[in-house]
Amino acid sequence: MLAKAWVRKHVTQRFYHLFVSELADLRLRVENERLREENSQLQEQVREYERWMEYIMTKFRLQNEAALRLQEENVMLHTRLADLGAVARRAIHGEYYATETLIEALETENRTLREMLGVASEDQGFGQTNRLLGHGIGDDGGEVRPPGGNRVSFPSTASDHGSEETDERPLQALGPSIQRATTILPSVALTGFAVTTAQSDAAADAAASFY
Repeated sequence: MLAKAWVRKHVTQRFYHLFVSELADLRLRVENERLREENSQLQEQVREYERWMEYIMTKFRLQNEAALRLQEENVMLHTRLADLGAVARRAIHGEYYATETLIEALETENRTLREMLGVASEDQGFGQTNRLLGHGIGDDGGEVRPPGGNRVSFPSTASDHGSEETDERPLQALGPSIQRATTILPSVALTGFAVTTAQSDAAADAAASFY
């Protein structure tokens, strides 16, 4: 009787320990499966993060290369603008000095023409004086005609010779002025051509440096 009770108790304890151990194993298997599933999910998330990080780094490298390229283009544009500004300044200075030279040449031409007109005016006044002296002026300012009234008289050879001398005198006086004018006018034309050539060269240099 006691032996049966002891065997029953021993078997019951053994089954209890087996049940407890199997239950613990089952719990461990369930926990292990849960952890394995979580690990798989975490690995998938890590791979997803790696893909996104690779995408972000690719975009970052592209942006960095674009920024470097834009910086190089900016430096090149600044250099070209500086060169264009220098060419423009040289063109402006050249045009200014060419304009000053043209103004001086035109002033010289104007002065020469004034001198020529002054000589012509003096010769005109001299001719009028000769005509007045030839006809004569009365006390009341009126013209005194020579004897004979309106009769037509033919001049003699001596009078012809005197008139030729009178006509040649203005031409002799105009000789130096005409010579100065023929000397200055070609130089003025050459100066205007030089100004046009300098302006064309400056514009061509500016266009070539810009392109």
